[in-house]
Amino acid sequence: MSLALSPRERSKLKRRHALLCKYARAVELYDTTQLTLGEIARRCGVSAGALGNYLRRHWRELVLRRHHVAAPGNNPQAVKLLQAGAQSPAAHAKYKEAVAACDSMDFIELNVSQVARKFGLDGTALANFMRVHYPGTLARREEARRRLGLADNTWHGPRRACVERYAEAVKLYASTGMTVAEVARRCGVSEGGLSQHLRFYHHDVLQAKRQGRSRAKAAHDVSRQGQLLGNGHRYCPSARSERMYAEAVRLFRTTTLTIKEIAARTGVHYGGLRNYLRRWHRPLMLWRRGRKKANATGGARN
Repeated sequence: MSLALSPRERSKLKRRHALLCKYARAVELYDTTQLTLGEIARRCGVSAGALGNYLRRHWRELVLRRHHVAAPGNNPQAVKLLQAGAQSPAAHAKYKEAVAACDSMDFIELNVSQVARKFGLDGTALANFMRVHYPGTLARREEARRRLGLADNTWHGPRRACVERYAEAVKLYASTGMTVAEVARRCGVSEGGLSQHLRFYHHDVLQAKRQGRSRAKAAHDVSRQGQLLGNGHRYCPSARSERMYAEAVRLFRTTTLTIKEIAARTGVHYGGLRNYLRRWHRPLMLWRRGRKKANATGGARN
């Protein structure tokens, strides 16, 4: 006996088939060649970002195999390619020999830039990679070079000006639930500069933040407005949405107009307004529904 599909199920199957046809050649190239994702996307005339999303979602075992990531069990989707704060497999493969050389006494007479050139790498890129992932190696190396009289009279830590510029921002980020972007705006500093300063010189702060996000992600109340989510952002509407629906929310709170009437009056989409109210102003909807019900009951009694 054949089961009839609903219109929604048929639509999902059609979309899935369309994606399969669209990316079939790209998937074959990804599986059988060593071309980069960008090169494959250009050859097949598709977006590199969209192709990457498709592969990670529907062909994750191929992605894991290309990145040399083991997938224990039978659920490749459960394996993360990049853990928070961890280095990617590609970056590890690129820098591992140079990092090992920096940690060896055989190359102690060379500075980091010279080690990088020996392995065909950019000196600044290698130093930044080690600041983020191997700060202890850099510290041990510089101490050993000083003991041996090989110091190059170059300052290797955070400069005093940077420490002073970001001191208040680091303190605020460590002691509140604000994001890097919010802290940067509050303190009037560069968001990118603050992010880099934290990654280079405040690993303890970032580790504490990651642990807090993991606890928030595991908690049952992460969907409450204002709560910290696992990605470090708070669960709240965007500033653009708040501006778009501000007048509609005011009318919904202060008048008896229906959502459809309010949408028509303020020029916003009815479905969008209804979803916005349900998601971000549920107490207001319940309060208004209760008031409407009370009024109806009172009218019946009269």
